[in-house]
Amino acid sequence: MQIVDDRLALKALQGWRSPAWDFETPSISWLAHARLLRALLGSSTTGSLSREAFEGALEAALNPPSDVLQVLDPRPYTADAASLSISHSIPLLPAGMLATAIRHGAAVHVHVRNFMDKWEHIVEGTGAVIHIHGDSETLGSL
Repeated sequence: MQIVDDRLALKALQGWRSPAWDFETPSISWLAHARLLRALLGSSTTGSLSREAFEGALEAALNPPSDVLQVLDPRPYTADAASLSISHSIPLLPAGMLATAIRHGAAVHVHVRNFMDKWEHIVEGTGAVIHIHGDSETLGSL
């Protein structure tokens, strides 16, 4: 399982694929998906994510092709995410991604702008891993 943040989900919807995903379709947590939709629907402030939107991004994100991006059902991970959020003092967004990765021994792919150093400590010894992606990697691949 390959879990992505909202920024990498947007890149996936645009056609970018990390070589680390191999043949797997990346998955996004419900909360990261909601954050992506909020940025694409337009908020009162324009952030870096909404500035990177491409034509058709909202339509693609509202109903992502199943071979491009999967939106995870949050119910199996909600209690674990809440527990991680409390025990490690982290927001629910990363807690949801990390809880899913820990449960499945999966990889979390996060853009450097969203990464926090303490995440590596949280997943240490769980079988989950974190891959950090930068602008040059995601921009150069399109």
